[in-house]
Amino acid sequence: MGGIYNRLTRVWTYAYTKTVEYRILFSNRENLDLINVVGGRFIASIQDVLFNDILLQLTRITDKAEMGSNKNITIQMFPRFFDDLEMKKKVCELVKEADEATEFARNWRNKRIVHIDYEYHIDSESNPLKPASLDKVQNALNAIHRVLHEVSILKTGEGLVNFVRPSHPKANQLIANIELMKEALLRAESSGEVPPNSHSGRLIEKFRALKQDNTP
Repeated sequence: MGGIYNRLTRVWTYAYTKTVEYRILFSNRENLDLINVVGGRFIASIQDVLFNDILLQLTRITDKAEMGSNKNITIQMFPRFFDDLEMKKKVCELVKEADEATEFARNWRNKRIVHIDYEYHIDSESNPLKPASLDKVQNALNAIHRVLHEVSILKTGEGLVNFVRPSHPKANQLIANIELMKEALLRAESSGEVPPNSHSGRLIEKFRALKQDNTP
């Protein structure tokens, strides 16, 4: 069970970390306005891919342990590792709650992300997707954490902290670099000078070339 638990914890941590990155980029109006100026259409595609990936991680953790002839490592496996009926019942209840909390993610996966669902794509108004949001993602992460935490408590006496802080969020690095680019462009616009043989100078020339080509 240790190997299964460790694998699921890594997937949960990955999903949590990606959610933190997503929140930095797309839940902050100032950050969103900044990155949209640099590449709105491309950033929109990144937003879609990142959100879909988070939903896929939620489904990977909570899917059925067996699908046909295939076996999956999921939290659905945990109850079988408990002989004590009270412990098994508690774990089963938490697994059920996590399964229900991630149902919206499976709905998106099955109808939009992985498959081209006929009913949804032919008549999406009559067959809408289940509502999905960052709040629902966070609620799902919390529900999965309660399973991992309880299993750890029951087996080792120690729990799992429900918080993941990336040491150096890539989203923050991106925002910081764009801010530096913005400052360099403003200085160049005000002075009319481009720093020769520098990163900012090369960026300014690229932006000017794109502007001349009317590239959005």
